[in-house]
Amino acid sequence: MFLLLIPQLFASALIVGSIALGNINLFAGGFADGMSGDPDTALEAERQWAIGEVHTVSFYPVHKGLANLAPGAHLDRTPCEYKTLVIPYDRTWAEEIRNGSDDTATRPPAPGKRAGFGYVLYRKDCEGQAPEAMFYVGESGAPPYFNHTFLAGDMMGPYVTFHPIVPTENDQLDPRYATQMPYVPRVVELLNAAAGQGDPNALEALHWTNQFTQKLRAALLEEARKKSGQGVPVQAQPTMGASPSTAQ
Repeated sequence: MFLLLIPQLFASALIVGSIALGNINLFAGGFADGMSGDPDTALEAERQWAIGEVHTVSFYPVHKGLANLAPGAHLDRTPCEYKTLVIPYDRTWAEEIRNGSDDTATRPPAPGKRAGFGYVLYRKDCEGQAPEAMFYVGESGAPPYFNHTFLAGDMMGPYVTFHPIVPTENDQLDPRYATQMPYVPRVVELLNAAAGQGDPNALEALHWTNQFTQKLRAALLEEARKKSGQGVPVQAQPTMGASPSTAQ
């Protein structure tokens, strides 16, 4: 079984073979697929999304409205576009709430009640380069489009931190996701359920996330071979001075 020594589950960047892993911070670029260009219509449609309903939306390293305000900048888009699924999810786990320094309370699971929006980053497209497969998951209480900013008259979406998804040898999620980021297993479960029902957006996403997983698994196996031979876990150490990154 692959072992990754991950302080706070990717609080730092990791190097596994030739693959650099770390958190990616991105801005939603506007409306989800099939949404009207009218803000009021878009907001109302998002309120009606069911748990597990799948939509696509693009993310960018810099909020386009802010980029347009930069001196001398006239950007219609950033150099790279990050293809992402948005999946409303419910909280199927108990949640511990800390009240003050000592008191804690437990909230029971609330299945069927929307707790937030999961975002599955599955592909990176940069001009002049081949598409890059990815598998990162983040979440927000906000849908892809939630406000209209006065900054350059642009649309405003959430700012999301995406965390890389690293498989174990038998393709299971690291159990620390369930304890440190419990929304991750739920969002992945809903993604697989949508793909199982033939949703084309979910199937497209799984095509790319599987490519990322296979590439990462191969890097882990090569790392194990180089270190100490078969049967010995890999220890991917955090790079010195690394921190959650904003993609460029």
